[in-house]
Amino acid sequence: MVLYNFSVFSLAMVSAMVYTLPGHTLGYWLADLKVSKKALGLLSISYFIHASKILWVPFFERIKVPFLNKILDIRSSWIFLMMIIPSIGFFILSFRNPLQNQYIFVSVVLLSVFCMSTMDPLLRAHFYKLSNDQNIKKILTLGNIGFRTGLYLALNIYVLISNFVSWNVIYRISSLFMIVASFTIFLLPREKEEEESNFSFKEMFIEPYRDFVSKHKQYLVSVIAIMFLFRLQDKLISPVFYCYFVELGESLRGTISAQHMKYLFSASKIIGGFTAIAGSLASNYYLNKYSYKYNFFISAILHSLSCLPLLLLNNFLQSQYLIVGAILIEKTIRGFASNTFYVYQTSLCSKKYASSQLALLSLSESFGSALIGSCSGYAAEYLGWNYFFILAALISLPVLLFLKALPKNLVVKKSKT
Repeated sequence: MVLYNFSVFSLAMVSAMVYTLPGHTLGYWLADLKVSKKALGLLSISYFIHASKILWVPFFERIKVPFLNKILDIRSSWIFLMMIIPSIGFFILSFRNPLQNQYIFVSVVLLSVFCMSTMDPLLRAHFYKLSNDQNIKKILTLGNIGFRTGLYLALNIYVLISNFVSWNVIYRISSLFMIVASFTIFLLPREKEEEESNFSFKEMFIEPYRDFVSKHKQYLVSVIAIMFLFRLQDKLISPVFYCYFVELGESLRGTISAQHMKYLFSASKIIGGFTAIAGSLASNYYLNKYSYKYNFFISAILHSLSCLPLLLLNNFLQSQYLIVGAILIEKTIRGFASNTFYVYQTSLCSKKYASSQLALLSLSESFGSALIGSCSGYAAEYLGWNYFFILAALISLPVLLFLKALPKNLVVKKSKT
């Protein structure tokens, strides 16, 4: 069991690294190259690829990978490939300037986003199917903590190291590490597969969604609305979060140097990684003690309040303590809320159709993320930071209306498969 837990944690860390290179880390690299906030916000268009994965994920559950299928199950084979391919792509990109090699750059980014969007539901479904009713929340939380650990440690260490070496070197080293770390997939037990894969249209594209609707038809609209609304605040702030602190450092010249601000931001984000993990652990505790509905309510309120330190920071610029506090509060609350969200999202699915149903739920989440995230740079540019953070505080609160429609003690029906 210890080896199994280690495997879950390690693979989740690797998936986070695959996620950061074409995402947040890329935004930091481009921000250092003085790319505008508008352009950084447009990176969120990649969420449309995440939303579209519902069209191809079912195929990856049934098509065997030559050679790999002899030592791994179908799902694990594709997870492994989806980790290796973007790692190699970004290793190649690390020898080029992204602004001078735009076609290669965009191609690698789009390919990496495709791989990540495919790998995500496959990996989460794999963890889910290998768990049981007794340890499901523990395994899913462990996966989320592993993801958060990889996301924040890798991402924030990258920002810190970028003070001393170029982003090209960072991408080169991290890509090599990811190629090696991808082999942790071989530590997981092989999933038992059906002898014959059913390639019928009905089995791949009708049955998974019919099964989902039949199980949750009493509150289906509320579930879809929650998937759409709950993480809008994260997706609005994330593309321009680093850019905000870069501008803050420039405005504080004479009080705090721009370089000191970068160190302060990096250190706070690294510490924030551990507070995010603490938030995930707290979420796991409350999930075992209270209902999903209660945890969603608390998460939505805390999410909204997490923007208050950013508003104070924008109006009381002299406080270094507030800079650190704003980042730590935001990361802690995000850790708590995201764990509640993803454990609930996975638990809604049947194990037999987990990948397809996770892709369905991600459709609503990713579509909202793409719409809001792609506008974040424009919103920050035209609203100014004060009104931008007020918008961020309010944007996810409508989720409370749909939480009301859920059963008081929400119990997810278990699949018989």
